[in-house]
Amino acid sequence: MRAKELRERCKTTRKALAYYEEQGLLAPLRKENGYREYGMEDVLRLEKIILFRKLGASIEEIRRILEKGD
Repeated sequence: MRAKELRERCKTTRKALAYYEEQGLLAPLRKENGYREYGMEDVLRLEKIILFRKLGASIEEIRRILEKGD
């Protein structure tokens, strides 16, 4: 799915999605045409990020949680 579809599905903004990518929390595949392609794993990961942010976790805390796989 494309970025717009992901944002609509997860109810987030373009700016937030770009920020999470800049911080290395999301790493979508890049197609030959430069478009980012998101899979179901990316959807689930973004949903976790959004939940952790709502709970007040910092980006560093989220990074540690995601890296550990907890």
